[in-house]
Amino acid sequence: MAILDQIRKKKIAASSDAAASTKTVVEAEPVLKAGVEANAMPTQTHSVVYRPRATEKAARLNSDLRTYVFDVALGAEKQNIKHIIEQTYKVKVERVRTLRMSGKATQRGRVRGHRSDSKKALVTLAEGQKIDLHAGV
Repeated sequence: MAILDQIRKKKIAASSDAAASTKTVVEAEPVLKAGVEANAMPTQTHSVVYRPRATEKAARLNSDLRTYVFDVALGAEKQNIKHIIEQTYKVKVERVRTLRMSGKATQRGRVRGHRSDSKKALVTLAEGQKIDLHAGV
């Protein structure tokens, strides 16, 4: 083990000497297109909002409370979800509630596993707004 440590130390010393002699630091400014802010909302809907949830509870919420349920990315934020739903479905979103669901432990025979965590968003629309989720089906 001692031989490997000596070889490793020599490699580290040689690389640090070479890096020190040719080291120049250049800080790059973020390149933005004209008219785009640094914290602009994402334009790719499939990376934030995956699909509407088709469950009995979601259908009941649709009809009674103008609330639609969507599966979203774990890192999705409420502002992004609101922006994407408004752009995609051309509606006015009143509020967005999110909740994270931890994955369940599974077992098939002797093999144990774990389902991945997920996140869903409950999107409430303004009065008189409606999303037709089953259009073209």
